[in-house]
Amino acid sequence: STQSHGGPRSNMESQSVQFSESQLRDYLERIGLTEEAKDPHTLLPPTIETLAKLQMRHSYEIPFDNLDMPLKLATVRVDPDSVHKKLIRGQRGGVCFEMNHCIMYALRCLGFHPVMHPAVVWVDNNWTSVASHVMNVVSVEGQKWLVDVGFGNSFVEFLPAVADVETTQFGINFKLTESCDDAGVTWFTLNRKYPHHTEWSVVLKVRMAPLTPRELEVAMDAVQNHMDFAKDHFVTRPTPEGGRISLLSGVHLGNAAGAPGCCLCIRSNSTAPREQRPVSEEEKAQVLKQHFAIVLPTK
Repeated sequence: STQSHGGPRSNMESQSVQFSESQLRDYLERIGLTEEAKDPHTLLPPTIETLAKLQMRHSYEIPFDNLDMPLKLATVRVDPDSVHKKLIRGQRGGVCFEMNHCIMYALRCLGFHPVMHPAVVWVDNNWTSVASHVMNVVSVEGQKWLVDVGFGNSFVEFLPAVADVETTQFGINFKLTESCDDAGVTWFTLNRKYPHHTEWSVVLKVRMAPLTPRELEVAMDAVQNHMDFAKDHFVTRPTPEGGRISLLSGVHLGNAAGAPGCCLCIRSNSTAPREQRPVSEEEKAQVLKQHFAIVLPTK
């Protein structure tokens, strides 16, 4: 039901749903903007600079974290109180629905007008059958920007919602290509090219028409109950040096014949080789605390 998912229908129908002032201050402190949290409406006006600051700080400080799903800890809820309780007070990370609602509520408090949009993801040489990802589109100073803090391995800085413009972030190139569906609605396909690679790879495709309440319900149900994504552990965060730290389960570490296990993957910057090592069940809690500042609730 709608209510079991944290009330997406009421959230999406009202463009005014946002954090309270105290929740906004907690959020800003959570992402390291402690000075701005003292007087956010003066120090964080609705400008491109503020938008850039929030997307980057959120990306660095709040990790992508799907652990509630494989560990059966909780269902995803996206109302402001639930997001505040888990991601901010609980010092956890979250999946795209939680992460992008979180920044959406903060942006609304600061005078922005973010709109949530659906996206399909390129997996195993095909698009996901439902729009299993969401992100914000924010108009600032006459330009639309893609703001996404919840994909798990994508752009750290926002992207202009303009086709065929290449942008580079930490040596990684991004480019949007434009297409129209049968209904005449525009979609932007996100393409990525890593350093030293010659070919572009497809990441996802975002629809430039807003997410509907029903689509949010379907997406949240699909991701939690009908996709392989919910089976394995996936915790990741980018680093300010252009690197990435990830904890992954279901990984074969050089021995395809053995059972897949959990590993810690560290890339110090975008051009460095990825180092990975196995992580035992006994080590997992320490790795989560050390690299992601996550302490899981005890059952």
